[in-house]
Amino acid sequence: MAPEHPCQRSLYRVGIELGKSPYQKRLKGRIPERGCNLGFVSAGHGYFEDKLHGRQLVEAGSFLLQPRGYWHRFDPDPGTVWDEYWLQLRPEPVQAAFGDIVFKRPGVVMVGPRPDLIGLWRELYHAWPAYGARDPASAWVLLHRILFELRRAQQAAPLPTVDARMREADSWLRRRVTEAVIDLQGLAAELGMNYHAFRTAFKRHMGLAPKAYWLRLKMDRAEECLGIAGMSVTAVADYLGYDDPLYFSRQFKRIVGVAPSLYTGRGPSP
Repeated sequence: MAPEHPCQRSLYRVGIELGKSPYQKRLKGRIPERGCNLGFVSAGHGYFEDKLHGRQLVEAGSFLLQPRGYWHRFDPDPGTVWDEYWLQLRPEPVQAAFGDIVFKRPGVVMVGPRPDLIGLWRELYHAWPAYGARDPASAWVLLHRILFELRRAQQAAPLPTVDARMREADSWLRRRVTEAVIDLQGLAAELGMNYHAFRTAFKRHMGLAPKAYWLRLKMDRAEECLGIAGMSVTAVADYLGYDDPLYFSRQFKRIVGVAPSLYTGRGPSP
């Protein structure tokens, strides 16, 4: 049996939706759970909204970054349509291959009208049909080129301003993913805020309450350990501060959607 191509580990699906109308069922937004989504609007205009940046204008030539675990919603303006190209990616293999290009936060990155990007996406769409890769080697090259253009645009654009205290809280939580418990009341006090105000501000900026965000970070690390490092469930539970591997397994399945014993570098094992 031939080894799995890197593109098959990184890419779930590719789609093209031309003349897409506003989708009213998105009014309450969504939180991607399976993977990161990347969209590109080539024609039309509308909005993209998330808890971190609020409502942002989308014009022709906009990348739409939709990382796993973050609430967002987007649509063409009422009474209009747009052309949308999209990818659904597995976060961990993509990060291993492309580094920080993996989308940690949602948002809009403007690159302007790009017929070349549309051409790359159409080629990728034909090289990667819905139920398996027709040409994974070509698809891998095309995916590299699309993500390279995104990375170049990200490096050229200034990062959105985020409340400094929320950045500090994010960093504090990331440093403690291997701890068994965390003192969120103490964190709020360090930031000069009462806990209620801190929790409200954090959820507004990050899309999740502090504890839920910390648990999501723990499960992201667990996926890396299970799928890339190949650690056992018991070892991962111990590494992340869980005394009981069964409790860790229940939390992993609740947040990720699959038991850790079934998780591999490709996501859930068949």
